[in-house]
This record gives sequence, structure tokens and C-alpha cells, in this order.
Amino acid sequence: MSNVQYGISPLTWTNDDMPELGGEIPLETCLSEMAEAGFTGTELGTKYPREPEVLIPLLEQHGLVLASGWYSGNLMTLTADEEIAAMQEHIKLLKAAGCKAMVFGEVSNTVHGDINTPLSQRVILTMDEWKTYCEKLTTVSEYLLNEHDIKLSFHHHVGTICETEDDINIMMELTGDAVHLTLDTGHITYGGGNPVTMIKRWGHRIGHMHFKDLRLDVMKAARDAD
Repeated sequence: MSNVQYGISPLTWTNDDMPELGGEIPLETCLSEMAEAGFTGTELGTKYPREPEVLIPLLEQHGLVLASGWYSGNLMTLTADEEIAAMQEHIKLLKAAGCKAMVFGEVSNTVHGDINTPLSQRVILTMDEWKTYCEKLTTVSEYLLNEHDIKLSFHHHVGTICETEDDINIMMELTGDAVHLTLDTGHITYGGGNPVTMIKRWGHRIGHMHFKDLRLDVMKAARDAD
């Protein structure tokens, strides 16, 4: 019996960042095709109901469980206590569904959602800013782990403060062991890094993973065009 479980993200059907991609596909199609493809889990998506009493039975009808769910963090602007207060509804949903990881991405100052802003203009933190940020992130993560048995698994993401291998290394070095990583093979490759290097270095603190394909020619064209 393997303790690794495979789910699939609804991004395959409807993109959260660009809802016009797959916006017309009904949730029922998404869930039934996940099950047909042999997956036993799914992450949250924009079309999913957020009430546990609605979502969990819906997933069960298709033989699916909730693997995790993205949480949009704003720790660059909020205090740790404010962030903890803001995530209570999300915690309630994850706990009800038996999730052991929260996919946490910092969105307060990201550029990836703005099609008119070149990715090279993403926010780069100073070391002092990293230290302040990582203290808050550690506080939130320790609360989640100790109070709710959920691993905050930080999602490095193109166009955000944490995009490159160096960013990930700094973030992981400056945070406590309660902070885990959502390692995303697509985002680390696009960010110029190598997922294998990250696994070798931070495998003991990976709480969740996203496996993605990339078309390297498209990636290079996008990078070259900024």
C-alpha cells in the first residue's frame, strides 16, 4: 500500500488564473472525467462549492476526496494574526475534508495575474523583507500544524516573490520546520530551476507536490518575450 496518493487539479479543465480557458465546462464534466481517468483525489477550483456539506458528498459521488486547496495569502500586508483570522473558513473546509496540506501562495504583490505586466517586473524582496515575511509565515504554519494538523505547504509561483531556486532556498532557510513546500515541477522549471535539485535539498520538508508538463519551446518563447 503506497502512502502517496494521486489527485488531479481542476485547472486541467478550467484555469483559475484565466477563467475564460474552460469556463464553459460544467463541474459535473470535470469530476466525472477525473474519476474516469482513474484519479482518486482533486484540488479545489473556482467552480467548486466551498461549503463542506455540499462539496464532500459531491466528490464522494465520483469516488473522489479533496487533496488540498489553494489559499491566497496576503502576509506581505497582513500580520500573522490577521492572516490566521482570514483563513478560518478555508481551514474549516480542509479539515472537514480530511486534508493534511494547505497550498499557500502569496498574492498580495504578484504580477502573474496581470497580462500587461512583464514577469521580469515581479517584486524582489530584500533580505530584511524576507526575514520579516518568513517570521510571519512560520507563525502561521506553526498555528496550522499545532492546532489543526495541517501542513502549510508554500507554493512557489512564477511572477511572485518566490519564483527561483534562490527564492525557495532563502524562504526555506529563514522559516521554521513547520513551513513545508508545495513543489511545482512546472513553476520551478519556468523559474530557471530544477525540481530534482529542490527534492534533494528540501525533500524532508515537501508537504505537497504539483506535477506539470511544459512545452519547452513555448516556455522559451514566453521567457524571451518577457
